[in-house]
Amino acid sequence: MSAQILINDDSFELLAEGHALGPRRRLDAEALALLDDFARRDRMLLGERCPNAGLLALGRDLFAWLDGRGGALTTALSRALGPWLLEIRGPLKAQRGRMVAAARPLGALGRR
Repeated sequence: MSAQILINDDSFELLAEGHALGPRRRLDAEALALLDDFARRDRMLLGERCPNAGLLALGRDLFAWLDGRGGALTTALSRALGPWLLEIRGPLKAQRGRMVAAARPLGALGRR
């Protein structure tokens, strides 16, 4: 199954197989602050000798944020067969680099 995170300057949307997983979500001040925190935590983990536990916690927090209040991502994953291909699409110059910085910990997404 393929999933995409489509990013605009002030919002993002999750898609699975081309269908929206819930509504488009705004990248307001709270969301941008959280993305900054994800990026900060990721940078801190880069220097650790054994970052596994920190990466798992970061991945779980990022998954929970992407999943949102409605749990659409969890629902889509529970229905999916086979491996997932995750693609992030957005402007070449993301808003202050936040979504680009958030891309790395996506590889460490941990599910509850």
